[in-house]
Amino acid sequence: MRGQSTTEIGKKAEEAVAGELALRGMKVLARNLRRRYGEIDIVALDRGTVVFVEVRARRRGSLVLPEESVDWQKRRRITRMAAAYLSEHRLHDAPCRLDLAAVDLDAGGEVMAVRLIESAFELGPRS
Repeated sequence: MRGQSTTEIGKKAEEAVAGELALRGMKVLARNLRRRYGEIDIVALDRGTVVFVEVRARRRGSLVLPEESVDWQKRRRITRMAAAYLSEHRLHDAPCRLDLAAVDLDAGGEVMAVRLIESAFELGPRS
């Protein structure tokens, strides 16, 4: 079995999360949204709420859980991207939340479980 690149594993994890969101009745609006100051993995709509999802994957047995791997700098970039998306799409008053999708992988990099943590981050005041 050949090793998988980080990009391949990331795509596999994002596919699994997109599937989980669909099972929960959410509609994916955008994926891998990039700007010069950051990236958002998935933007979805959940019953009128715009949801920004950060996908984090780790192999089982890793010293750090996926949900523990987001530092304050990454959180700041995510919130900045979310605010920019809302502004670009004129959704200033739309309800929104920032979720984290923690993906557990086996030793070979295959998805074993997806845990969605709703409202994992705060967006802060919007103007």
